Amino acid sequence: MMTTTTKRRMMTRMNSCLLEVVSPVAQVP
Repeated sequence: MMTTTTKRRMMTRMNSCLLEVVSPVAQVP
């Protein structure tokens, strides 16, 4: 069973990884 803080930390980590992968692609015209 995961705590809310752990779940939130994993979500933020996933979001940061997605942003790092997507943002360079999105900036390409």
